[in-house]
Order: sequence, then C-alpha cells, then structure tokens
Amino acid sequence: MLVSQIAKNQMDADTIRKVEESLNYFGDDFPESSTFITASCFPDDITTLGLSGFKVWHGVLTPYSVDNFLTDREIGCIETLVKDNNLHSAIGQGIKTLKNPKARNWEKSFMLRFLFHCVADIHQPLHCVQLYSQQFPHGDLAGHRFLISGMPYRNLHLLWDSIFGLGNQKMHRPLTLVDEQWICENAAAIENMFPINSIPECEKMDYLQWSEESYQIAIQVAYRGVEVGEKPSTQYLAAGQHVAMRQIALAGYRLARLFNELFND
Repeated sequence: MLVSQIAKNQMDADTIRKVEESLNYFGDDFPESSTFITASCFPDDITTLGLSGFKVWHGVLTPYSVDNFLTDREIGCIETLVKDNNLHSAIGQGIKTLKNPKARNWEKSFMLRFLFHCVADIHQPLHCVQLYSQQFPHGDLAGHRFLISGMPYRNLHLLWDSIFGLGNQKMHRPLTLVDEQWICENAAAIENMFPINSIPECEKMDYLQWSEESYQIAIQVAYRGVEVGEKPSTQYLAAGQHVAMRQIALAGYRLARLFNELFND
C-alpha cells in the first residue's frame, strides 16, 4: 500500500481517474481491495479464499548457492524449473492484458490488481531468491525457513515484509481515516528520504532486470550479517530498513511510470 501511495503521488489526476475506473469493475465484490491504495492487497486476499493457483506469481525463486553447495548442473535445473510462471509472468501478463484492445474490462481490472501487487513484490529482495546451503538443502523458501529470534517476526522473510517494524501496524480494510493518514505520511517520508531524482534506476523499466536487482540485494544485504536462529544485530536492522524503504520508493516510482505509459498509450 505504501508503494501504491508513492505511485499515486507521482501520477496526474487523469491517469489516476482511469486506473480507479478500471478498479471499479468488480469493486462491489471486493470493497476491501478496490481503491487505488488497497487494490495491491487483492492477490493476497484471493489466496486466503483458496485460490492458491496464483501463489507462484508472487516470487522468482532464483537459486543462491552458499559455499558451492549446489553443482552447476543443479543450479541450472532449478533455474529451468523456476523461470516460467512467476513474478515475471504476472507482470508481463498484466501489461499484455491492459494493452490488449480486445480484453474485457473485467480482465483488465483483475490483472491491474496483480500489477499493483507484483511490482511491489519484485522489489522485495526475498521475493526473488532462494538460499541453498547445508542448513537448507531444499532451499529456505525465500527466507520463510530462515528462522530468527528476539523479534516479533519468526523468520527473515517476514522481517523484510514488515519493513523492519515500520509496517507492523495492523490495518483493516476498507481503510479508516487514521490508517489512510498513516500511509500518506509514511509514503511522503520515504519520498523525502529517497526523492525520484536521487534514484537513477527509476529509468530502467525492464522488469526482468528488477528481479535481478532484488536478487543482488538479497545476497549483499538480506543474507549478510545475520545467522539462523539468532537475533539480528542493530546494525543489520538499520541497514536493512534503509534498503527496504529505498526499494519501496523505487517500486512506487516505477509503478507510476508504468501506469502513465499503459493508460496514456
């Protein structure tokens, strides 16, 4: 939702109106995920309803082998398995549907919600990696099996999802005025910390590159300086939150640019 708010802050009123019109096509059926800000929650919402077939669209589990745990052949086999039907598929299909003049309004509204969500997900480093090691011979499930202690979050993935505590506030949708204000204020704070002209990567709109960026951040930041079963250090938490907020800003700027292109084509 923070990514969506940052994107909205960067868009003109006419484009926002077009996006909101598309979201309205089955808004009455999903009032909790049909505004510009809450639409991003829709893919998670339908998973809780039992529509688990779309879960593979939430990640690109590129293998990260520690200390040469995997052979080159094993890495190649895993990469082959995960290269299709993933975050790339979701974003690519969303763009294709919104550009298709024959696509029905319902289809566009459905895939638009996935674009909101998946552009955010692909900028969360632990949605783009899977660690393999002696401790995780079958992979750490994007950090979900990488347990930590001394935190409200039981694993590394949840710690990054929570923006290291910044996003710990429980929100009920449709949003209350208090929750809307929290999102607006924190989105503005992140934009002030990382203005668009300070992030040159904003110009890169190839979503295949986005996951590679997140993969490198996972290796260089998310998995560095933290041990399984231990409490993350103060230094790790501070550095991680800084990177996570920058990724949120970058995702918002890219989402705005993507919508500006799609709805003004």
